[in-house]
Amino acid sequence: MIRLHSKFWVLNFLFIYSLLFSSNVCSAQNNFDLEVESKASVKTARGGEKFTVTIKAINKGTQNSPDTYISLWMQGYGNLLPSTSSRGACELYQDRVNSEKHAVCRIGDLKGGETVTAEIQIQVNEFGDISQLDPKLTAKLETLSESAKIAISDLQKKLGIDDQTEELYFRGSLGSSRFESVPQNNDFRFTMKTFPSKNQPPCVKIISPKEEEFVITLPGEKVNKVIFTIQAFDPDGTIEKVQVNTQQFQISIEYPENKYVIDGKKYSIKEVEDNKQAFQKYFGGEAVKTGKDTYTFTLENPRYGLNQIFVEVIDNGGRGSVASVNFMVKNQ
Repeated sequence: MIRLHSKFWVLNFLFIYSLLFSSNVCSAQNNFDLEVESKASVKTARGGEKFTVTIKAINKGTQNSPDTYISLWMQGYGNLLPSTSSRGACELYQDRVNSEKHAVCRIGDLKGGETVTAEIQIQVNEFGDISQLDPKLTAKLETLSESAKIAISDLQKKLGIDDQTEELYFRGSLGSSRFESVPQNNDFRFTMKTFPSKNQPPCVKIISPKEEEFVITLPGEKVNKVIFTIQAFDPDGTIEKVQVNTQQFQISIEYPENKYVIDGKKYSIKEVEDNKQAFQKYFGGEAVKTGKDTYTFTLENPRYGLNQIFVEVIDNGGRGSVASVNFMVKNQ
């Protein structure tokens, strides 16, 4: 009985010792400690402006962190631009499900005590119209990025632009191909307030035909053309282009590929793309300037029934505005 009891304790001691030893080996192998630091180059930004999010990947442990990577997700009214890392390369992705933009910088092995820095470039989309604000307050927008000491909520109230702000949401993390024993300080989140662009959007209005106007033809006759008159101007620049989208086609929903229906005939997407010049008149074209702030476009042989026309105006700063009109072509 005594021997069996002694053997039992010896076996238990060896089992527990082997567990402790293997645990220590694993701890030694995974003795790396990742930590992330993030900082934006500005506190606030305006539409059209660019800024940088700097992310530092730090290994505070003694062992290598294998296949280390930096991830950044951004959601909101902006875009990720080509970015760099002090080691490795950064790739950009678009998540179509939740509209997040994603940057991944793969930096490889991160040695103990080593730091690698990634710089993610961001550009805020153009938005807002400062002409709608009180002129006495718009001057404050000129130094907005330097106004970090003013609370955002107070700044919004002072500027009177509670309805003309957007937010960018950022979240990021560090990762490795090997499990980290203490995965703390590996994530970050922050939000940035953005304000209207300095560049005001262009103004556009379709003068004729009027909304829901009828274009009447005699029985059996076809309308030769409809002339569009468009007014367009830019309050702080010049008009670069007035594009008219006439949509003189229909879409046939088919498998495996939808087709264009033009003048009663079906065409594949490839057929249309390979013969853009021949099919261009069915899609629209560029309006011609005929006077001060006045442009015209001629639609040849508009189709019968409802026609929905879109006009897009682009200014020299890259901002655009859209107007539309519906009109009917029918027999008398």
